[in-house]
Amino acid sequence: MLIRALTIRQPFAELILRGEKRAECRTWLTDYRGLLAVHAAQLLDRDALRRYPHLDPDGLALGAIVGIVRLTDVRRRRDQFRWLLADPIRLPEPLPCRGRLSLWTASLNLPNLP
Repeated sequence: MLIRALTIRQPFAELILRGEKRAECRTWLTDYRGLLAVHAAQLLDRDALRRYPHLDPDGLALGAIVGIVRLTDVRRRRDQFRWLLADPIRLPEPLPCRGRLSLWTASLNLPNLP
């Protein structure tokens, strides 16, 4: 299946999959709504990681699609856009692949998605 994907640095990709982060801020708008693959970037945001001591940096996948969320809405917030995310699903195993800027299309073999 082809699915839109968004690359997000860790630990934020993990927080999204845990349901602890339900929005992602971007400087650009999209009209897309629907399923969105969460791709964990190659780089770890170590400064951000300090704010989340409950996360083990060695356990965070990098450079892989780690889950699926539903992009339900995008709202303007000051000079950014707040992408509202719902229904996170963690993949059984991370799927290694290169990320890209902006929304991109990934090909995944994922049966039984809602």
